[in-house]
Amino acid sequence: MTDKSTRKYSQRYCPSWENDQCFKGWLQSVPGDASKARCKVGGNSFQVHMKSVIGHSLSKKHVDNTKSSTSKSQRSIKDAMRPIERDPVKIAELRIAVYIGEHASALSVDHLGELLPKLDMKSRTLQDFRMHHTKCARLQKYVIAPSFAVKLRNEIGDNFFSLVVDESTNEANISCLALCIRFYSTSKKSVVDTFYRLLPIENATADTLYQTVKRCLAEDGLDVKKMIGLGTDGASSMIGRTHSLSTLLRVDNPELTLFRCVCHSLNLAASKASECLPIIVDFVVRETHNWFSTSSKRTNEYQAIYRVLENSVPKKVPGLAGTRWLARLEAVSIIIDQWEALKLHFDPSASKERCYTAKTLSDAYRDDQNKLYLLFVRKTLKEIVLIRFSSHKLQMSQK
Repeated sequence: MTDKSTRKYSQRYCPSWENDQCFKGWLQSVPGDASKARCKVGGNSFQVHMKSVIGHSLSKKHVDNTKSSTSKSQRSIKDAMRPIERDPVKIAELRIAVYIGEHASALSVDHLGELLPKLDMKSRTLQDFRMHHTKCARLQKYVIAPSFAVKLRNEIGDNFFSLVVDESTNEANISCLALCIRFYSTSKKSVVDTFYRLLPIENATADTLYQTVKRCLAEDGLDVKKMIGLGTDGASSMIGRTHSLSTLLRVDNPELTLFRCVCHSLNLAASKASECLPIIVDFVVRETHNWFSTSSKRTNEYQAIYRVLENSVPKKVPGLAGTRWLARLEAVSIIIDQWEALKLHFDPSASKERCYTAKTLSDAYRDDQNKLYLLFVRKTLKEIVLIRFSSHKLQMSQK
């Protein structure tokens, strides 16, 4: 590889060249040209000849560049990765991130991060506090959430547990599977109900739900045979008799008990029973809210009428949820309590605004038979809601 003179030269000035000790950290190849080498420290290129390489390593320019690059103080990888256990600033940042995740939006931490250092100029913890929404989100996702997940998994241990499963679509139009878990906590010596996981899914078919739940339990080391209860709504993909999440899980665990949501069942029963009522009843409740929700002028006119009659401010009629029939109880109750004031409001509105909706509502409020229907609906919904709260109270007392 080299002649005698080069070997003597190299052994004299760089005795360890044969073990590549002289070249580590600065010598690298030039891509596309095997006849040249490059100095990483200075950026110089030269011919791949031992005498040229060793000569460059002993040059004053190379020695100065090497000293300047190594004189910079750098922490070792061990020091950089060493966990900071009791740093008050880190503890404060984590606590604020937990608070934001529990009670507020991540964007609000931008203002909070600038406000806290100004509260106490003598506090070193507050002066060193630095956090905006990006850092807050990263702490929640990569530090707090994994820590809570490990803590929850250790707390569950090998105990029996039950799952509450529900599928929904978020604001980004992504289907998600929400899981809540119930288990007996040895440390707290009580039954604990808590949020478990929120998993994205491609679709809400029975096979997809089953595979998602199985994979989630396997990742956390939970045995499906330890699951004693499954709570779901009334969807066919959840509780269907032939092919659903419950039937697939029962293949793995025949002792699994299925609990249908009482609120969903009562809501479905009320929705089905409401089909026997005249359609004008649903029209009155829905359109009364819509009439005032889009116009402040109408709201002010109605409030003036109500003040004359009752000497107070009227309650707003809430909107209706298409899939939650029990939520109509509040709207029905408000309409019945303000029936006379609403009748006086819609009588002149029907002719003044020349609106078909206003005319229909005016005719509906003049018909006392519609009020009787609403009184029946209010009484029936109160009894159903009372059953729902009683069942919920019974579940809470059994913990």
